[in-house]
Amino acid sequence: MTQTWSAQCRCGDLRVQLASPPVLQLVCHCTDCRAVAGTPFSNFVFFRSRDAQASGESVRREFVADSGHATVRECCASCGDMLIDRTAGFPKVIGI
Repeated sequence: MTQTWSAQCRCGDLRVQLASPPVLQLVCHCTDCRAVAGTPFSNFVFFRSRDAQASGESVRREFVADSGHATVRECCASCGDMLIDRTAGFPKVIGI
């Protein structure tokens, strides 16, 4: 039996199904991550992009990270929770 993971925003309208185990976990203290989380840091778990399937309506917020890489954050269109992080610095993984 293959284990799967899932994540969703607070209201449940934006969901992600993940068919592979996490490959990386990190805590980020950059200005944007602190602002998104409303805390001194954000905690992300990264999975292989090819094994992730998102459903629901999201709003994409694009910016350039402190590293200089283009980054896209996908937030729930209903409740505004940030759920998905995609960065050019890590093109083969998706952050949750």
